[in-house]
Amino acid sequence: MSFPPGPLFHRPVGLTVLPVLRDNDMRDGRARPRPGGAPAAMRTVRGTSDKERGFTMMELVIAMRIVATSIVVLLILFIALIKSSQKSVDLAVGTTVAAGVIEKYIYGTSFDDLEEKIETSGSSPICSGVEDLASGRFIYDITGRKVTPGQILRLDIAVWWWQDDDGARTEMKSGYGALKRELTRIVTRKI
Repeated sequence: MSFPPGPLFHRPVGLTVLPVLRDNDMRDGRARPRPGGAPAAMRTVRGTSDKERGFTMMELVIAMRIVATSIVVLLILFIALIKSSQKSVDLAVGTTVAAGVIEKYIYGTSFDDLEEKIETSGSSPICSGVEDLASGRFIYDITGRKVTPGQILRLDIAVWWWQDDDGARTEMKSGYGALKRELTRIVTRKI
């Protein structure tokens, strides 16, 4: 871009730089010097008085409170995330234990024995036990019922992995939720 010959500081049309002036800087249409020595047109946007140079104590207290509250909220969310993650792991382990136990029971017992145990047990479990793993102790109950006598059986397993101090099973843990997993398997007579 080239400029036509003219004064040394010629600016293109439309690009005018105006000084930043305050109400009390202009009287009679002229910029007046202030006690700081420099005319208003040469000062920056920030003020020169001590009150305008930094944050007040109240502003710092409010800022610190906002930061502290944010940190506390983030810590609470982080702890909730860890609990949720641990619960997901526990549910996955509980499901794996339940599937392993019921499959082992089905393949270790004949269809006729399963049918007989279901008839004699009534509403009580046909099998109960404990699986001790590195991740904890899992207690299970297997119940069953006949879907089609002599043809199809339904086996249900319930696994708990949290016990009270006295060893009693509980389905809930405070702040954690359900600690029980249930699975169902359909067993048919081999033809």
